Amino acid sequence: MWIRNLTISSAIAVLAFAATAIAAETGPWAQPNLSGDDAQSWLPENMTPGQERRMQRHWIFINFGLPRAYRSVKSPFLASEENIREGGRSYRTFCHVCHGAQGRGDGDAARSLAPSPAVLAELTRDPAVVDGYLMWAISDGGVAFDSDMPAYKELLSEDEIWRIIAYMQAGFPD
Repeated sequence: MWIRNLTISSAIAVLAFAATAIAAETGPWAQPNLSGDDAQSWLPENMTPGQERRMQRHWIFINFGLPRAYRSVKSPFLASEENIREGGRSYRTFCHVCHGAQGRGDGDAARSLAPSPAVLAELTRDPAVVDGYLMWAISDGGVAFDSDMPAYKELLSEDEIWRIIAYMQAGFPD
């Protein structure tokens, strides 16, 4: 599988890019809420294997784009109150336990997972993260990246996934 064949030098390059972006607080890897020890933990020399695995999907997206099946997909749903409400119901059923109520990766099961769940609240605010990326992550899950994120494409319909995405993009309203 091509995902598992990432070279060490390529991985180091993307980790260096991520560390630079975090330090500068710009770019798709920036996490402006990180400071001090938290920011230092994302430098390549300080990353845990879980952090490296967590960044693989992003690295592939930035360097190669989306898998063919997700390249041109866009949500068919408006961010209507009904779609967001339905998405919230599904999010609470399927995603909340790991990603937490506000998408901060702090759900009840989060501490037992390596890599830790994605911080969806930040991810969905990033303009570089397109609809197809979110559909790919939810549909295919994290098996290819050695993560516990389940693949939902067999369990949820595309419409249900799009509504979850609408809910997340709306900022996880109560």
